[in-house]
Amino acid sequence: MKNLKLLFLLSLFAPTELYSSHIVGGEMHYKSLGGMDYYVTLILYRDCNGVIMPQTVNIDVASAAFQHFAAPLDLLNSQEITPVCPSMSTFCNGGQLYGYEAYMYGDTVSLTGADSNWVFSYSSCCRGGIAGNLVNPYSDAYYISAYLNNTLGPNNSSVFINLSPIFLSGNTLQTISFHAMDLDGDSLVYSLVPTMTDAATPAAYLPPFSASYPYQTPSGTVHFYPISGLLIDTVIAVQTPVICVEVEEYRNGKVIGKVRRDIDMAFLNQSNSVPTISGMDSLPVFDTIVHVGDTLNFDVYAADNDFLQTLLMDWDSLIPGANFQITYSPLPVGHFSWAPDTNAIGNINLLPVYVTDNFCPYEGWAFKLFAIHVLPALPVGLFLKNDYPTIRVYPIPAKNIVHFAWNENISGEYMVYDISGKLVDFGALDHTSAFNWDSRNFNSGLYLWKMETDRGALLGKLLLSK
Repeated sequence: MKNLKLLFLLSLFAPTELYSSHIVGGEMHYKSLGGMDYYVTLILYRDCNGVIMPQTVNIDVASAAFQHFAAPLDLLNSQEITPVCPSMSTFCNGGQLYGYEAYMYGDTVSLTGADSNWVFSYSSCCRGGIAGNLVNPYSDAYYISAYLNNTLGPNNSSVFINLSPIFLSGNTLQTISFHAMDLDGDSLVYSLVPTMTDAATPAAYLPPFSASYPYQTPSGTVHFYPISGLLIDTVIAVQTPVICVEVEEYRNGKVIGKVRRDIDMAFLNQSNSVPTISGMDSLPVFDTIVHVGDTLNFDVYAADNDFLQTLLMDWDSLIPGANFQITYSPLPVGHFSWAPDTNAIGNINLLPVYVTDNFCPYEGWAFKLFAIHVLPALPVGLFLKNDYPTIRVYPIPAKNIVHFAWNENISGEYMVYDISGKLVDFGALDHTSAFNWDSRNFNSGLYLWKMETDRGALLGKLLLSK
């Protein structure tokens, strides 16, 4: 499990390669070094049955306004990341099981000017026949790209928060994360897109598959979440689809960057129940808000229907000052605690949690992503008088109607704010003990509600899940 994270943590800081690479996926991102200089990182996933990877690869750097050029990237690091149980070994280290490795390449690339459509790209022929949802899995090339609009100033691309798992158990509910983080705090939108064979040509999919339906499910639909980049599905085993996810990066309403992850996955027919990870304090809640001056505490629980298996929990420390203490009794429990300061206001602070079991030959793997939104400290005066009535808000999460009820009649007004603090709705409370808020015109997410009466003011949060 730690191997799935190591290269990601390191990564924060195209002429076609004509060899049978046995590459099973890849992604590219970049970081501004100031001016026109960018550090470009390419991560390639390799089948260990393939040929040895080179020490240097070439990427193509192109724009509509400037002449394209080739840029070499040097090998920085590589490691096996197969989720194999400790008693087994793969082809990567002399064993007999299928395995894969991640290779990280990087170097500084100096652009020749500002343009709204810089494209960094890498191409390799050929895919190697793994992708079972493509018409030409043996002859299609891999094409991996990242996009930059530097007319609005320097930009850091989004970065996927974990390396991609490739082996997953089929016939059981899986959460597959393509979530990314952005150092600049730009807005991210995720989408399933066609895998490309070059800059202009999408690969042909075998019916009934497509970019938006890359694998077969019992319901005939795929559940992809464009706000979080999560795929949550039960995938019928055995399948080996290619899945491609694009992350668009918006700043002031304009697209300033794009990255893609193009990856071949294998959903295996293993008699293994994958671990599960609870929401916050065992509730179906995976994002929340906290005010500066307050401390957020919650617990995360792991479980597994295979009671005799051993579970291990881990996390990525992406939130400065946060603590996640893991205990075992015998199942793992993670206790999160954080008192944010003003530097965290406006950020979506991410807590990735991983759990693995010890099934052989390939371990079961679970992932959950928790998001924490930080708001300014509550203003002086927004406190309840001792005799303020108790308010119940339900259901949480809500879909259409949110019910507010309390134990006596009060008058005043209510207000609802989105997570950025913008007022999105308000109304009057006229000597009533209940009211219903119609949320059908509002998107899924966290909201802050406020009631003001002559008895004082009360603040709370609610979650919409459409």
